[in-house]
Amino acid sequence: MPALRSPLRWSFAFTAMFLFPAAIVLLIHQVRTQSVPAPFACATFAGLFAAGLLFAMACWTTRDPSAARSPWAIAACLADLATGLFIFRFARHITLASPEPLLIAAGIAGLIVFSRPDTVSASPAPAKPAPVPGDRTSPWFDRAATILFILATWKVIGLWVPWARAHHLPTVSGILWLLLLALVSLVTAVLHEGGHALAARAFKMHLLSFNAGPFQWRKQEGKWSLRFKTSGVLGGNVHVLPTHPGQPAWHDLCMVAAGPLVNICTGPLFLWAALHAQGASWQPAWFFLALMASFSFLAAAFNLLPFRSATGSYSDGARILQLLTNSPVVELQRATRRLQPSTP
Repeated sequence: MPALRSPLRWSFAFTAMFLFPAAIVLLIHQVRTQSVPAPFACATFAGLFAAGLLFAMACWTTRDPSAARSPWAIAACLADLATGLFIFRFARHITLASPEPLLIAAGIAGLIVFSRPDTVSASPAPAKPAPVPGDRTSPWFDRAATILFILATWKVIGLWVPWARAHHLPTVSGILWLLLLALVSLVTAVLHEGGHALAARAFKMHLLSFNAGPFQWRKQEGKWSLRFKTSGVLGGNVHVLPTHPGQPAWHDLCMVAAGPLVNICTGPLFLWAALHAQGASWQPAWFFLALMASFSFLAAAFNLLPFRSATGSYSDGARILQLLTNSPVVELQRATRRLQPSTP
């Protein structure tokens, strides 16, 4: 059951990200077209906004994996279950593209996970490392960067829907949509982290770990092992050590920049394939290619922003800025490397 906690928390986050913009867009549309009375439009907006707030609080209160039951999460799961059952009551047929099975399954699983009276994990979550003065990041921008990425993601994905209708191309929804989104996130992370890893190997650095989504490869005592962690649904990272502590800083700079560079190079290829998919042999995969193009550009742009993640790690943009300006973080990292073995 603890393995379900992170995917359920991400479902709360995605639901909140959908409800907030939907409330605003629907209100603007109803006011402009005057399709419904003003009190009904305001009530609809208030209902969607309240639901978004419920799921946002459910996500926030379950961020600590060692926390016990969460009333907000239980309420959100009840909302999922009720919505799924309500739609199921009037649905004519159920398919993998239907949202009902997903909502019902998420609601039932969430009620089981978040209703447990005991803690989910015996050990508390690791504390976030304290920021280093002069690390070229800002706490307020750390939060703003995530919000910007979320808004940009929904905006870009939303642009493909009318384009698909105009070109008579199918899209997916329901469980298939989530599976496709997970696959696109994983492939994007593999390409991004692969750029880091290949550049590290080109400069003869030691690759100690390669993480992409929930898949984590680690090298210990000369052997590679694979771990699967549901907490790492999105993103990834690599851990490398230079051949020697005095390795030039520009090697690090090239290695860090290689990740976004791969996304920048592959993005146009996916975009061309998506735009020319109509009538081509790869037309059935056009939506996957469209999402890959979108996520490639978003991943490159997002990673080039200087921010610090919730786990305390720095983005590629922050690391590049630190290297270019000789930030104290660079000296701290070099000192840490001197304490580690020269060979993995």
